[in-house]
Order: sequence, then structure tokens, then C-alpha cells
Amino acid sequence: MKRSARPSTRDELRSYFVPLHKDQLPSSTDPCTAPDDHDWVHAFGPDANTSTPYVGKWLIYLKCSYTASCWEKVRAATEAGLLGVGAKVSTHGHMADDPVGSWADHVVCVYTADFRDEADVLRVAKGLKAADAVRTLTLHYKPDGVTLAGRYAGNAAGEIAIYSCHPPDYDQLSISDSNVAMALRIMQPTPTKVYHRRPRCPGSLQKPSSIKDNSGHPLGTCPACGETFALRTDGAVWHHTSGA
Repeated sequence: MKRSARPSTRDELRSYFVPLHKDQLPSSTDPCTAPDDHDWVHAFGPDANTSTPYVGKWLIYLKCSYTASCWEKVRAATEAGLLGVGAKVSTHGHMADDPVGSWADHVVCVYTADFRDEADVLRVAKGLKAADAVRTLTLHYKPDGVTLAGRYAGNAAGEIAIYSCHPPDYDQLSISDSNVAMALRIMQPTPTKVYHRRPRCPGSLQKPSSIKDNSGHPLGTCPACGETFALRTDGAVWHHTSGA
């Protein structure tokens, strides 16, 4: 079964809710009867292009009997500009690949441009209530960076959510400080530090062995000077960790 590719970098986060399938399904497609080679049905708001690398989504987990009705309301409100930058709903074809498991038939994802903007995140939760898309379900919010890092909720909705919003009013965010901190750590770009070989050593460096020092750095031997050093890499070339 052909699947759409998944983005793998921070700069590609927006494409996680933009369809990569060349034959995008109409937003009005019933997710319960969609073709099996499509994992998602998408809808886009007027401001879809304003999303940032900090995009995140409200998650609504549903059994199939409720999914079509909920999605129709989310789709219409999204395209009318009443919710966030976009939304998507999983199809039956997606269920076989769902890391969350089989405890929910479908998930509706309602996206906001920046998970750090708590006022906008809450506005969208209120919009879901106003659209009658939710009445009694607790909403959970997750940044896409957390999803792309391979963090999923296991068997408990909201396990790694940074925000939740509760019925009947959906008028206040409950914030998980520890999960917010986790999300921000994940979203920070990893700095690359280059370690140059010692000036007295003109030789190139040997790729390290599997032996590591007490700090976890692999050990290797410089063929030019014969000394053994803990080595680090900038992604292409191995260098002595000491000296500049």
C-alpha cells in the first residue's frame, strides 16, 4: 500500500498537515469510506501559509460512528477561518500504521500556527465548542515536533499533551509544565560544534572504534601522531576533542 512520506526536520513541520499525496482527497470525503491508499483527509484555513515550525494540534479521538459528523463540522469551520491553520482526519487506511494503537478508530487533528501562543490555542478550542464539534470530550494538544520526535501517547489520551481543555465550557487551558518543557527542548535546534585537530598534528583522523571513554565519546587513533583521543564528529569529519 502506497503511503505518503513523513517530514523529518524542523523546517518541514508545516508539511505534516499539508498533504503530500499527489491525489488529495476532497475535504468533504467521509473518512470512514475513504480509499485505503490515503491516510488522511485534509482541510485548510485561509491562513494556512502562516504556520510556523512550532505548529501543533488539538486531538479528538473518535469511534467511527461519530467521526463523519465531527469532521464535517471541523472541516466547515476550518475553511471558514473560524479555527486554525488547517485540520485533518485519519481514514481507515491509516489505522494499520497508527502508533497510538487500536483504542480509537479515528483521530481529528486541528492545527494552530504556534503552540507557544496560548491565547490562539484556547481560541481554537473554544471554536470547536462553538462549531458543535465537541460537547463532552476532553481535548488534548500536542506540538508536531513531539510527534516527529517519535513521542506518542501510548494507551492514554493526553499522556504527553502540553495542554488540555475540558467540557462543558472549553474556556480554560490546563497546562502540563513538564510536557511544555519537553516540547521546547525537542524544538531547540541541535548546535554543531567542530573539534579541530591539534596544530602539531598534520594528519587526518581515523574513524573511531566502538570503544568509548568515560564520557561516552568514541576513542580513535590519529594515524599521523599515533596518539589516542576521544573523538567527536561534525557529521562528516572526525576530530580530536582537545586542541584548536
